[in-house]
Amino acid sequence: MKKRLIIPIDFFSSKEAAMTRKYTASTDINKIICSFNPNWNEPQDFDKSFIEALNFLELVFNHYLARIFAKIKSKKIVEKAIKDSTNDILILNQFVPWIDTLLDSSNPKAKNIKFCIYPSIREEGYNWQCVPLYSGAKFYRKGVPEDWRGLDSYQLRELTGIKTANFCHYSGYLGGARTLEDTINFVKLAMNS
Repeated sequence: MKKRLIIPIDFFSSKEAAMTRKYTASTDINKIICSFNPNWNEPQDFDKSFIEALNFLELVFNHYLARIFAKIKSKKIVEKAIKDSTNDILILNQFVPWIDTLLDSSNPKAKNIKFCIYPSIREEGYNWQCVPLYSGAKFYRKGVPEDWRGLDSYQLRELTGIKTANFCHYSGYLGGARTLEDTINFVKLAMNS
């Protein structure tokens, strides 16, 4: 169950998965819906199972639709940030979905942007994120040095000299610092390495 369900769901936060890239999701929406069918050793109440699956699917559909509308609304914010970008860094004043808009943008500046910075949605400070080569890619226009990846905040601060650096993900696609200035300096250091 760990390899087939848990690790694929938590793939980007799993050190083992990030380091080996050997796990892929073994579930899709069809398999999830089929999992609502009763097992052989349970009461064979298919009507009840159908209603449970339908309620689940309605919840998934509503969240999926809300995400699409939110992404459409974010496009204007991202395009303005692309226009205002400097030094191949996209800086957002709030987190919004940005990858697809950046990759599809007709603004010539978009093709050169290597990193995106935005306020962290989980903790105090700012995150930086590498721009992927294409949507869903595990390769980036510019990555961070291998020896930064997975370090705790103390080690990362010692290695980079960034005073408020607080993390760099094991896969190297995401990191952060407590201040905007340090996050920008973090990214500039990565781009020059």
